[in-house]
Amino acid sequence: MNESSAMKDDRFNYSIAFMRIFFVFFVICNHFYWPTEYLDSYRIAVTDRMKTVAVLIFIIISFYLAEKHFRDAGADWLKKRAWRFIFPLWAWGVLYFIGFGVIDAAVRTAGYEPGLSLAYTFKDLLWQLSLGSDRYLCPPLWYQFDLVVLTVTVWIVYRYFNKYLWYIISLLGLMSIGAQYFGLNYYLFGKYEYEVCYPLGRIMEVLPLAIIGLTLRRLDLPERLKKYRFRTIAVCFVALFISANGGLFTVPEAGFGYGGTFNIVYAVLLFILLYEIPFEKMPVAVKKILRFLSGYSFGVFCLHFGVGYCWNKVIGHGFGLKNNTLAECFCLYFICILVSWLISLIPGKYASQLVK
Repeated sequence: MNESSAMKDDRFNYSIAFMRIFFVFFVICNHFYWPTEYLDSYRIAVTDRMKTVAVLIFIIISFYLAEKHFRDAGADWLKKRAWRFIFPLWAWGVLYFIGFGVIDAAVRTAGYEPGLSLAYTFKDLLWQLSLGSDRYLCPPLWYQFDLVVLTVTVWIVYRYFNKYLWYIISLLGLMSIGAQYFGLNYYLFGKYEYEVCYPLGRIMEVLPLAIIGLTLRRLDLPERLKKYRFRTIAVCFVALFISANGGLFTVPEAGFGYGGTFNIVYAVLLFILLYEIPFEKMPVAVKKILRFLSGYSFGVFCLHFGVGYCWNKVIGHGFGLKNNTLAECFCLYFICILVSWLISLIPGKYASQLVK
């Protein structure tokens, strides 16, 4: 079979590949794109929505792809999956701790006296390694910690309560939404310091998206809708516009950034819309690019905070560049892709697990 036929007939999901590329870019924007120039309010609103739903889309993808494994998975599968989340959390925590120190010493030696202006201690390293979030190291890795908690929770329900699986899953989803709107979630975790409140408080905020990912896969809904894909895309587009502008959904008064029915509805509609786009019919060259870039999306996620921080403190300052711009975010994305690819060339499976 020639290369073109192989690319055409394989079962690689190009829609999910595109979503990984698209939304990891908005994860970067969430931390490093804060426009100060005048922009019309609609453009700002759309950008802010993409920033917010990016992580929620990744939660949907993760549990959408894992649902079939949960059905028959034993303890060995759970251990392997949990380790795939825990290892990068720990490894990147140590790498950030050491890397920031080395870079700080290097730029100070080169004559840039403020350095990286970081004041972290071993206590910060412990926060990073335990809950995946420290304000001075790599706070976005709270996502890895929450994935471990959600994975173990879902596995227990599938494994020991399979007879009442969807009753329990539905109840957990409704309880998490109720806890957000009645203020219980914020009451429980909002009183703690930064390193604790965000990883723990966001578990209830992203739990409904994990459940939706499981449900979409169990019903095989995205695949079934491909029979009506263009009508589905049109309906989702109209529904996104109405939900964003009709004031039909509210967000909790207090939370941790990802709560509320609006974010749930918007993320689900966007996931289905993008899933139905026929990326598999793209030219072979485009599909190769999608496969390559999506393969390093995790590396981009793990690297972007450190690369962006160093860019703002050293490169942006040294060359007089304007920080926190869209152009910077594109630069950060491709730098992270390059570094991720270089890391993947290091022999051994552990290097690859840092970026893939």
